[in-house]
Amino acid sequence: MKFDHSGMFGLLFTVIPLIFFLIIHYKLKFPVICRLTDPLYSGAASTKRKSKNSRMLRTNSSLTAIQKTLSIRYFFSSFFFCLFYILIIAALRGPRWGTRIVQQLQHGADVLIAFDISRSMNVRDAPSINKDDGTNVSSRLERAVWITKKIISSFDNAQSVNIRLGVAIGKGEAVLAVPLTDDREAVYAILDNLSTMSMTSRGTNLEKLLDVSQQAFQEDFPSARQILLFTDGESLAGSINSALDRLNAKNIKIAAVGLGSVYGAPVPEAGIPADSSQRIKRKAPVISYLKADALMSALSRTGGIYIDGNREESPILLADTIKPNAISNAWVTREKSGERWHIFVILALISLSVSTLFTLRVKR
Repeated sequence: MKFDHSGMFGLLFTVIPLIFFLIIHYKLKFPVICRLTDPLYSGAASTKRKSKNSRMLRTNSSLTAIQKTLSIRYFFSSFFFCLFYILIIAALRGPRWGTRIVQQLQHGADVLIAFDISRSMNVRDAPSINKDDGTNVSSRLERAVWITKKIISSFDNAQSVNIRLGVAIGKGEAVLAVPLTDDREAVYAILDNLSTMSMTSRGTNLEKLLDVSQQAFQEDFPSARQILLFTDGESLAGSINSALDRLNAKNIKIAAVGLGSVYGAPVPEAGIPADSSQRIKRKAPVISYLKADALMSALSRTGGIYIDGNREESPILLADTIKPNAISNAWVTREKSGERWHIFVILALISLSVSTLFTLRVKR
């Protein structure tokens, strides 16, 4: 079984205060029900029987058969109400299981390019993008932009290829910078101005970045869907595994491009170079390095592809993963997982109905 919205799992913890509420409600309501159902307290002629001794006798005696029945009814009413609550939460998570084969006319490919623009992407430990500039390294983000431009230019010369491109950027939060479009100039414009200062949020959350990328795809547009993730693999929040499971459930392919060196390098502060003596006086530098093993481990669970962005042929390798899926007007066969949330809704309504049947009612 798979879930589209695993974040809803946290709502299950609200069942605990619900149980406490039902217990307190029982302790407050049940004595009142017992008094109303006790023969000693029924009828106009029973006023004299409502004495202190009668109350003490009733309190010390065991519950009558009807009172035991009421206690059992309340228990089952509360049980089925809690079950109703849990089933509704399960339905909100979007459960899926089982697959069926469907044929669709595929209209090219939709490719969403997701950039991790956290501060660690400023580290200059990636291969140079211009060997004539006198340097032998570039920043991780500069390398990612260079690879992306190489991939886009390779599409321009390809025949019978229909590709729409979009761009998402993320740090602690994530935004869709360019929706899926045929306008290459819009993509180039964001690439030319991309930097780690494009967003003000702090930290790194690859789960949010992938979730925003997923939302860019149109469910009613039949196309091959793929995400290119450029990152160094460092994630301070979120669960990339959960995001990859959701992508896999929606048949969205992903290729992650690892950037940086396994040995690492200092993260530069704003306005202070990484090797500056000013930084040493302030505090020890933060060392960031490529988390290649973590990325490959996460991708292996869902059949994703990992490519080392430090390799010279990485743009060609990435383009080769996209072009076979970008053929226009091709019939493709897909396995589609079935949505099962409606089953949980039906079971929840049944549980609510049963809970209502057991609800305590007193006729006066």
